[in-house]
Amino acid sequence: MHRFHPGDYGDANYVDAEFVNILVAAARYLAAHSPSMRSQGRTFQIGNQLHHGKHLFEE
Repeated sequence: MHRFHPGDYGDANYVDAEFVNILVAAARYLAAHSPSMRSQGRTFQIGNQLHHGKHLFEE
């Protein structure tokens, strides 16, 4: 059994700038494409009204 030592992976305090950029890009993508709590509630409310046959807009 091999035990991992701190030196096995290099300096633990060193972070690659490109890796940080990838993480930031992924976080920003997820934030931009995830609905907020307010929009989730409104979407449910509209769906519920339509399901019960109510009209959203009157002409």
